[in-house]
Amino acid sequence: MQTQLEGATNHSGPAPGLPLLLARLASLQGKAVPWHRFALMTQTSGGASISDLPVTSQAIELWQARFPEGEIHHAEWPLTQNNVPALWIGPDALATQPAPGLLVVRGSLSTGALSCSDADGRSHEIPAELARQGKLLVLRADETASMERDDTRLITEGRSDGKRKTATQWFTHAIRKRWPSFTEGVLATLTVNVISLGASFYSMQVYDRVVPTQGYSTLWVLTVGVAMAIVLELVMRQVRARLVERACKAIDEELSSVFFGHALSIRMDQRPHCWHFRSADPSL
Repeated sequence: MQTQLEGATNHSGPAPGLPLLLARLASLQGKAVPWHRFALMTQTSGGASISDLPVTSQAIELWQARFPEGEIHHAEWPLTQNNVPALWIGPDALATQPAPGLLVVRGSLSTGALSCSDADGRSHEIPAELARQGKLLVLRADETASMERDDTRLITEGRSDGKRKTATQWFTHAIRKRWPSFTEGVLATLTVNVISLGASFYSMQVYDRVVPTQGYSTLWVLTVGVAMAIVLELVMRQVRARLVERACKAIDEELSSVFFGHALSIRMDQRPHCWHFRSADPSL
């Protein structure tokens, strides 16, 4: 095992398991980031090799590369819920016994022990004595996630601290952020409906003014006016469709990352089982 660990450290990439843990940290904050995006980084912004840095510095460099405006700080003891989730870096970051040296902290127990999960999703309890020998690194995706982490943070067993947003609240939040686009769409719809009345007024005016008086000049004016209204109606419909489509696409991208991130953060032992139903007919 020691030989394998030494061989694993002789590469130009991050420490083994660190990209998976960072991806899990991002998913706990509603950000879906594939782990290979962290694993592919081999150099810092200054040109230094990632593998030559301490594990703590590796985690900071990888996180800042993906979230340049993210918040990063070391948590103090005792651990508070405002600093969860976090990355625990043990005295020996490459250790596997008695516990992995790199873990994602999901909460603290009444005894002071840390409830953690490793890169494979297995649960671990780190005793308080051992936990205090390591470091707690708090990594936030961005300022918005830092301010709203009480709404998006997942704690042990897939539960939140009681302030987690529901799906309806996420939809409402996304729509409110883009209310100007929908307001313009409503105004465009009202304009289109008003313009569409032009065809009815055109028929009324033809029967009231053109037919009785044989006013062909009036007919030409009405025809040109209605033709311009039809062109304007077509343009307004295209603008409305473009506005609504762009807003809906942005909402879809935002909510997809949140929902997929929450789905990926579910522990393996908490995922629903697949039930196989056998037909009542024994011949099938």
